[in-house]
Amino acid sequence: MDAHDAVPRGDYCQWFKGCPAAQNIAWIKPFHAMLYNAKYIPDPLVLPFSYESGYREGRNYINEKDENLIVRNHYGLANTLRAININADKYIFDAFPELDANARGKILIDDVSRYLRPDFADRLEKFMQEGDALIVSPDTDILHDHAFFKRFGIRFTRLPWKTPMDVGFYKTTYTGDKYRIDGKDLSTLATWADGTPAAAYKPVGKGNLTILGKTWDQNDYDLNIHESYLEFCKKILCRFGKFTPNVQTDAVNFNATPYRDKDGSVLVNVFNNTVVAKEFQLTLHKSLLPGAQNIKACDYGTGNTLAIKDGGDTLIVTTRLDPLSTTVIKFK
Repeated sequence: MDAHDAVPRGDYCQWFKGCPAAQNIAWIKPFHAMLYNAKYIPDPLVLPFSYESGYREGRNYINEKDENLIVRNHYGLANTLRAININADKYIFDAFPELDANARGKILIDDVSRYLRPDFADRLEKFMQEGDALIVSPDTDILHDHAFFKRFGIRFTRLPWKTPMDVGFYKTTYTGDKYRIDGKDLSTLATWADGTPAAAYKPVGKGNLTILGKTWDQNDYDLNIHESYLEFCKKILCRFGKFTPNVQTDAVNFNATPYRDKDGSVLVNVFNNTVVAKEFQLTLHKSLLPGAQNIKACDYGTGNTLAIKDGGDTLIVTTRLDPLSTTVIKFK
């Protein structure tokens, strides 16, 4: 893992020289060079990450009944973002404050920082005070007795694992540890079965803090996140991040990642993470092709030219993808 290349720049993600995981997959495909030489186009989302968590985790890790919990939470967040077609931009780190400029004007979502140094907590609060949004879970600062939340008057109460959650349009028992959220000036986004907050947000300066009462753990490494929770997360991220994803698919677990080719065209790598062949729609935001005329779309997996439907601010194409396979769709 070439994390040494990714960390100083804060690129997402770390698995191959700071390139997104889709570029890893691309290596084994006929069009790998096309993607590898293109430039990743991220959405305006940044992931705060605490190195201090790793140092503090040692004793807790040894005593943890489920030693894979921390990793599963990290993968749960990553799988959630990919499943809802949101492609993170950069990391910011407690140990590298000079990278904070990467996060200006973007939404921040904590990547399982289970211990926040006070100076890093101060920096995250400053982002909110100046108008940015931060999304956190009960795992955030849990090894520090949730000190970060106490500065905002927020408390957590552990709930039974099988407590149902109501996200407003669906109610079921989702995976992950669950906590009731208490505090002043909270606006509820989702509730537990007894009507208490399961997700809420609170104004902080010019920005806000959004708290999810469920951890990212999905109980294993598979893509088993319920579709209703994925939709809920997408609505929250887009609402508080004030953005629309660059690319979207209408099929769950069809990951779409956009790149800018050297000729200015947009390449979208779509990966079918399911075991079912399926026809799907891919939506591309027109802002990725400003001023372009007579745009054409080609599916490099099939070699077919695709009909483009004008969606106003978007371009929409339809194609089919086999199980556990990938393709590249080029817009030019």
